[in-house]
Amino acid sequence: MCDRRERRGGPGAGDLSGADVVENPGYGEGCSSSIAAALGAVDRRAEVLVLMLGDQPGVTPQTVRALIDGRGDAPLAACAYADGRGHPLAFARAMFADLAGLHGDKGVWKLLDRYGVDVVDVPVAGTIPRDVDTIDDYRALPR
Repeated sequence: MCDRRERRGGPGAGDLSGADVVENPGYGEGCSSSIAAALGAVDRRAEVLVLMLGDQPGVTPQTVRALIDGRGDAPLAACAYADGRGHPLAFARAMFADLAGLHGDKGVWKLLDRYGVDVVDVPVAGTIPRDVDTIDDYRALPR
């Protein structure tokens, strides 16, 4: 979800140039509603959707590349950090209907649990990137 202030470049805004912004009016229904809203904007030629969280600035382009390269032909792939499984996640187009049917904040994790051994865990250096949910979280980020 991106509010209008962010698109204008207000305080705390990210650079969204070159990005298609999809607003989710049902954001209060959990993260799964944002995924469902975004699926309609995915280019129909795309073979894979990489799901990232906007509050994890520690995810690097190298992490995304490792995930895509390590996924192979698996329908689902997750980053396997030193301290566990985390975002970003990769979903083959064949999984889009499952993604659209999710509900709540933890729906994507339930989907990974449901597919169990079919999920490829791609080794990624480091620990799961910190969520930055508050100003204190932001201040605690390494500079």
